[in-house]
Amino acid sequence: MTGNPMDCRKKTILVVDDEHDILAMVQRMLEREGYTVWTSDNAEKAILMADVHKAHLNLLLTDVQMPGMNGIEMSAVILSENPALLCIYMSGHIPESIAPMGALKEGVNFIRKPFGVGALTEMVNHALVTPGLPPPPPPQ
Repeated sequence: MTGNPMDCRKKTILVVDDEHDILAMVQRMLEREGYTVWTSDNAEKAILMADVHKAHLNLLLTDVQMPGMNGIEMSAVILSENPALLCIYMSGHIPESIAPMGALKEGVNFIRKPFGVGALTEMVNHALVTPGLPPPPPPQ
């Protein structure tokens, strides 16, 4: 990994998930790691937050499957206004099963639920420290 993982602390992450328990857990995990974390339980609210605060937002971490607009559709809207924003998708389903929803291409940052703090931190640090490089392989 290039760069220093400590360089990515103090970055701001928008976490989007319709499951409140997961949203709270991810928020706690990332705040313990030193990140500023904003949360949203739906795509529409997340789009508004990302638009209003785009200058301060460094990473979007979103569930893929949500009621109404899914995470892939939502990220497309947010990224159209902020193309430099980094994005990580999360889901309890394997990437192949959610690929028909659109845009989970090879090299996209994806983490499968359930995940531990180590896996989440590694994925987030990697995305923030080495943007544009493929994500690390999942642990064996």
